[in-house]
Amino acid sequence: MNKNTKSFQQFLLLLCSFALAFSLSASAQDLKPAKDKATKKYGYQGKGTKTWVIPPSFDDAKKFVDGTAEVEIDGHWGLIDQAGNMIFPAIYDNIGKFDKNGYCELMRKVNGTKLRGIADRDGRIVIPVEARGVDVDRSGEFMYAEYDTEVPGFKAEAMWGIYDNQGRELLSPQLSYTPTFRDGTFIGKSEVTGLYGIIGYDGTVLQPFQYLNIIRSSGSFKALGTDLTHYIWSPDLRDGQSMREPRAIKPYDPQGDPVRAAAWQKGPIGRRLYANMVRVVEFHTGFLGSTKAACNMLHIDWGRGRFIRLEPCLISGSIPGAMRYGGGNRYYTLKALLYEADGTFVQEVCSRGWLEGDFSEGAIYNADGKQRWAIMANPNALGLPAYTMDIHDYRAFGHEDVFEGLGFSISELSKLQRLYDFTTRCKDIYETENVGVNSYIPRMPSSVHARAELAASKSHIFHYAFHMGDVVNCAVRHKDGKDFVELFPDLTCIYKDRIDDPSYTMSEREEVIYWGPNNARTVRLSLEAMTHNPEKYTLDDSHGTGYSYMLVLNMFEEDGTWLRTLAAAPWADYFQDGILVFEPLGIAMITPFRGHKGGAGKPQGSGMGQPSRTGGNTVESHGGSRESAGVADNSKPAPAPGELQPLPHTLSALEAAVRI
Repeated sequence: MNKNTKSFQQFLLLLCSFALAFSLSASAQDLKPAKDKATKKYGYQGKGTKTWVIPPSFDDAKKFVDGTAEVEIDGHWGLIDQAGNMIFPAIYDNIGKFDKNGYCELMRKVNGTKLRGIADRDGRIVIPVEARGVDVDRSGEFMYAEYDTEVPGFKAEAMWGIYDNQGRELLSPQLSYTPTFRDGTFIGKSEVTGLYGIIGYDGTVLQPFQYLNIIRSSGSFKALGTDLTHYIWSPDLRDGQSMREPRAIKPYDPQGDPVRAAAWQKGPIGRRLYANMVRVVEFHTGFLGSTKAACNMLHIDWGRGRFIRLEPCLISGSIPGAMRYGGGNRYYTLKALLYEADGTFVQEVCSRGWLEGDFSEGAIYNADGKQRWAIMANPNALGLPAYTMDIHDYRAFGHEDVFEGLGFSISELSKLQRLYDFTTRCKDIYETENVGVNSYIPRMPSSVHARAELAASKSHIFHYAFHMGDVVNCAVRHKDGKDFVELFPDLTCIYKDRIDDPSYTMSEREEVIYWGPNNARTVRLSLEAMTHNPEKYTLDDSHGTGYSYMLVLNMFEEDGTWLRTLAAAPWADYFQDGILVFEPLGIAMITPFRGHKGGAGKPQGSGMGQPSRTGGNTVESHGGSRESAGVADNSKPAPAPGELQPLPHTLSALEAAVRI
């Protein structure tokens, strides 16, 4: 047989195959559903004939599509081929269309719940019809199914798992949504932790689900851990580096316990309590029956920046002062735990305790029945070693159960026993514990930018240290075409998360700035050269650097080490009689009067915290050195309000206005 004859025979064989396939398809399409008048049943007849090809035995029947047709028996649907053979038995409430890979979705209702699965054209059930939801990857190699999954201590939640096209489990149900792979990897969210991780195409976990956020950036991956550690990995995830955000704190740990999560920040619980905020108190009756509290330092090793947290902890049995939970033998006590400045656990200060009551300035904690501690609400509370305060509005409460003793309601706890609400609360805790630390992350300047910033920051305004009372909240009022500033006697900053992914936005929050155990932390202004949109920033018109600058407010420790960035602004908006105003930030910085010697707001001794921000403590001012603001008498009448003048957005204007 010559080569041409063989090729011709192969062509004929291929042509016959196409003809047979077309014939089968055409024959299927030629069948049409018809109802038998005698039996009231449906079957299929040849097109244009009354001949039954498939006898009438169905309650309903649909047209053939790609060689198959849906038929109904006793209220349920099945699937038949053109010979009338059942591919799927009539037990389903819905049968989906076959996709390009030959898979379809099956659905049936069980006690009102829709259960779904996946099958192929041969009638093989790949994913049993037991899932809440199903999906097939575009390649047809992988499938996804959503099942109600139980996590110990919580109600069952629907989670997605990954399976191959044989139905073998590759990743157990734990995802919040179905994967969308890119370059063989998927950034997924865990329904169990509420955090993000990275999985491979075959379901392998390449990075565990323990990050607040993960993004792709220039071909690599960037992530943020719950303790504000930043991670960068190569595209293949083999190489990586990490950097802990300076001054970030390991957050309060709910430990998978809804009681601990519900109690967080209920009064003093879970807050960071520094040395000036925890006082050993002794009560005695004062003049005319008033209650006096003698406050002394708690003598423990406070180290440098250490703090205490009051944390509800599950104990093995009932001990004096224990709080009951539920109908079983579960009891909690309120421990006092000591941590390093970065949140690393040090030791137990008190192994059992409870809250006895509260008053306007804080709460009273009973430490092991041996001491009473006053837990001050103001982070800038009086830092003297010993003092006496009056308590006029003390309110006692019991601690028989966790609701009374820890201050949350039954409904709050019930909500947190749903896994989704619990993980959402945990993420809220992780973010809030470090709010402000990553609100603005200064870039690392190049050597050229660094030299330009150094040259432009020669003015004394960038070397002056603002103390507690010098940096306060403000509001600018506009009236009759004039601008007036309204000052408040403390500093509360509003933070928005600004990590790499703009779509990841931390909830807007306020935080009272803590000025340190001696109220001696300082705030300084600095410059950051901006290369993009320079017209939107402060122009250097006097130092010849050729740049425009962002003005950054940084806070420093008492010894001068950098602590955190409070805020950043493109320029200062107003300056009048010693008050530098950043209107969008709601921050005013009070400098000495021009020609007035000395600084404003220098703390004296240990200092006293400013009162909480309330309308009753508003100070309207057009200037004035707030002498010794750290121990200021805020009951003194405020100066009359004064008109503000806009400040040009140039360095020369700022330097000329602010003469320190």
